[in-house]
Amino acid sequence: MAVNLFRLGDGVHADPATLKTSGVASQYISQGEHQHWWEFLTGIVPNSFFDPFVEGNILQVIFLAVTFGIAIKMVGKTGEPITVAVGRLTEVVFKVLSFIMKAAPLGAFGAMSYAIGKFGLSTLTSLGSLIVLFYVTSALFVVVVLGGVLALYVRLNIFQLFRYFKEEFWLILGTSTAEPALPGLMHKLQFMGVGVPGAGQLLR
Repeated sequence: MAVNLFRLGDGVHADPATLKTSGVASQYISQGEHQHWWEFLTGIVPNSFFDPFVEGNILQVIFLAVTFGIAIKMVGKTGEPITVAVGRLTEVVFKVLSFIMKAAPLGAFGAMSYAIGKFGLSTLTSLGSLIVLFYVTSALFVVVVLGGVLALYVRLNIFQLFRYFKEEFWLILGTSTAEPALPGLMHKLQFMGVGVPGAGQLLR
C-alpha cells in the first residue's frame, strides 16, 4: 500500500525486458519460465539426504528438517538422545556464529565503501527514499498492529520489548539481516520463558 501510494519507482524508467542476464541468473530465469507448479512441489523432496546440503537448496533442507523433527517427536523416548545432541550442537554453532557476526557490520561497511568508491554516492542516495519508506512503514506496522495485538492478548508492552532487544536491533540495522541476531534473540527469549515448560508470564 505504501509503495503504491508514494510510487517511488516512477522516476527510475527501467525496462526489465532490456536487462541482460548471464550465468546462474539466466539459468534460474530460464528454469522458472518453463517450470510447472507441480514440478516445484516435487522438487522440494530431495533425491538423497545429503543432496540439499551439497547443492544449497534451502527448501529441501527445510523439508528434511521438518520431517526429521516430526519423526523424532513420534518415536518418543528413543529420539530423546538425538534431541539432546542436536540441542548441544546448536549451542556450539550459535557460539561460532556469534564470533563471526561480530565482524558483520564491518563487512557491510566495506561493501558500501566499495560501491560508493566505484559507482559514486548516487548508488546509495538513489535508494534512500525507498529505505526510509520501508523503515517508516515497518515501524508503523510493528508499533500499531503488532503492538496492539501484544497489548490486548499477551499484556505485553511493545516498547519494553524494544528495550530488551535493543542490542539485537542495532546488529540487524548494521547488517541489514536478522540472521546475525538470531542466537542472541533465542537466548533472550528463553530467558523470558518462551518455550520453557512451566515458565511464568512474560515481561510486565
